[in-house]
Amino acid sequence: MSDKLSFSSPEPTGAIITQFLIAVQKCFEMKEGDCVFIETDGDVSIYNDFNNNNNQQIEIKEYFEPLTDSHLNFWNTLNNWMNPNFDSQKYNELIILTTQEIGANSIFNNWNKSETDSKYLALKKTLSDSQQRFSTRQKNKKTNKKKTIKPLSLTLMEKVLDPNNEVKIKEVINKV
Repeated sequence: MSDKLSFSSPEPTGAIITQFLIAVQKCFEMKEGDCVFIETDGDVSIYNDFNNNNNQQIEIKEYFEPLTDSHLNFWNTLNNWMNPNFDSQKYNELIILTTQEIGANSIFNNWNKSETDSKYLALKKTLSDSQQRFSTRQKNKKTNKKKTIKPLSLTLMEKVLDPNNEVKIKEVINKV
């Protein structure tokens, strides 16, 4: 009975269950004036209009593959938090809660201990490395006459790390 059924959907189902478990946990941790929201600004949000010290926005991700520096999961979340319609100012913390294993050399190993500028430089290096890999693939494909499609994660990295967004991305990653 350990075989995965073709119509099974454990990833989204697991994430939804985890989302509700986190929401229930946050309800037990509530302080006076706190509100717990599900699927308002993201998966689970804790907000207090009177005392902004504990405001959190939590994204719950359940994936089976490892969390790499260029994983779409991470960059899509950053992109969402960079969206002009998302008010990152009202949150003290932006949390990514994931089931993914982190590689030994990943930028995420020391993420919570790193300063904002170190995080920013690590993201810029990830972008540069990804651009280099894509450029190499493009050059190699020219001999085959096939067009190389830019990965969505690279497109998101370029959008998130656009030099015009430097102040905003540093504000966001300071809270991640």
